[in-house]
Amino acid sequence: MGGKPVASVERELAGRNIYKVMADQAAAELPKHGPAAASRPSSTVATIRNVPVTPDPPQRRISPQMASSIKQGMTRSEVVAALGEPSGGMAIASGESDYEDMTYLLDPGGELSVRLEMGKVVRISK
Repeated sequence: MGGKPVASVERELAGRNIYKVMADQAAAELPKHGPAAASRPSSTVATIRNVPVTPDPPQRRISPQMASSIKQGMTRSEVVAALGEPSGGMAIASGESDYEDMTYLLDPGGELSVRLEMGKVVRISK
C-alpha cells in the first residue's frame, strides 16, 4: 500500500513522521517496566532426569465376528457393550445434528468405523 494516509490517521499524525510517533510511544512504555527490564537477561532453570520409556500397550483389536454384530439403529451404549470403548474417534455436538465416529481396530488388520447420528448407528464401514 502506498499513497496518502486516511483522514483520521493524517489528523492524528498532524504532519509528524509515523516512525517518530511509534518510537516516542515505545520510549514512553519503557519507564513502566524499568530501564533495566529490557536489558535484564531472563533465567530459566531446567531439570533433566532419566525417565524410563515404556512403549504404549498394544491396542485391543476386535474380531470380524464381533464387528458383524453391529447393526444400524443400535445405540452407543449397545455398541460399547458389544465391542468395548473405541480405540479412536471424534464427536461433534451441534444440537440439531450431533454425530460421532467410533473407530475400532480389526484383527488381523484394518479398521471398523461406526457413525452415530443423534445417538444411533447410521453407518458401518470397514
